Amino acid sequence: AKKTPHAVDLLLTILQQNLREKDILIPQAPGKFFLMLPKTSHRAAEMIAETIRSEAEERSLTVSIGAISFNHTAPT
Repeated sequence: AKKTPHAVDLLLTILQQNLREKDILIPQAPGKFFLMLPKTSHRAAEMIAETIRSEAEERSLTVSIGAISFNHTAPT
């Protein structure tokens, strides 16, 4: 499906409204974004993703979202 500028702007608004101050939004390509959610559990990331997906669907947008967790422990 072709991404219209309006759809990309709408998705960007949804993303910005659901991110916390510490979160990082990185544009990857038109209509594609990478989100970094520091100090966030995998479950919390899934909840944020579901909120974004639901809000996009309410506006007739289809999104694909994946989540990956990384736990870093400093060497002792």
